[in-house]
Amino acid sequence: MLSTPNLIGFLERTAREILAGCLKDDKWSVGVEIELRHLAPTPVGQTIHCSARVIHAGNREVTFQIRVVVGGQLEYATVNSVEPLC
Repeated sequence: MLSTPNLIGFLERTAREILAGCLKDDKWSVGVEIELRHLAPTPVGQTIHCSARVIHAGNREVTFQIRVVVGGQLEYATVNSVEPLC
């Protein structure tokens, strides 16, 4: 089964990959907030697809809407990331 923590890992990696090309080599992003309802189990071997789009970009914060398709079912999540100060 795809657990909620593993699903969140997929969502955060998707957002991080989008930001990777925009950050300097010595910077990275950190997920600080996720809004998600994981409503159904995902059997082992089921394919999932994650895609993301930026819906807000502020000073140091970027908000993504993540689209997740699992076995034809569509779910959405919102992920906020910030660039660390160091």
